[in-house]
Amino acid sequence: MSWNATPSAAAGGSASSRGTRVPRIGSICRPITAATVSSVNALMVLGRLGTRTGTDPTAAAEAWMVAEPSGEPQRVLICAAGLAEAAWTRDDPDDVRRSVDAVWMLAVERGGPWYLGELLWWLHCAGDTRSGSVTAQPVAEPFALMVAGDAAAAASSWETIGNPFWAALARSASDDPDDLRAATTGLEALGATATHAAVVRDLRRRRTPVPR
Repeated sequence: MSWNATPSAAAGGSASSRGTRVPRIGSICRPITAATVSSVNALMVLGRLGTRTGTDPTAAAEAWMVAEPSGEPQRVLICAAGLAEAAWTRDDPDDVRRSVDAVWMLAVERGGPWYLGELLWWLHCAGDTRSGSVTAQPVAEPFALMVAGDAAAAASSWETIGNPFWAALARSASDDPDDLRAATTGLEALGATATHAAVVRDLRRRRTPVPR
């Protein structure tokens, strides 16, 4: 059960424990072996599932510690996005921004549209609207639609790709009661208990009725 843990994987293309601070790029110096680097993807998936289900999310933080010294954009950006998702889930917008800031220049200069798109979405959730600074960079369509506030079109795009988790998350930004009901029931059906709780939290913050 991975729910297409990363958007880039779904398109073919860490959660951290409470209080974890993301190390600066290049701040960790330790030997990197093929075995440790090859474990990043598995750790990342475990971390995403841990974040979404509300179980142990520390594998994503471990994945970050392995991926960060490698400097490889694919691994580093995936793991940073996992940390940002975990920070949003536990309602820590400052840590969302820290997680993204740690890799922002790498994402802008060398990240693909899916990595950049996910990072922009978590920044959007944290109230950061820096997306205007990367207009020259392509952003994957589902994320571009989410950031633009077109929840229905974004959800449809995710469904076309075959990613029910992100389709539900896209619908959670809608004001339409049917979309919100589909979002919350979809997350419950996936077992994404912690994500569901975070969505309900944000709906209440928006003073939007929570579907029953």
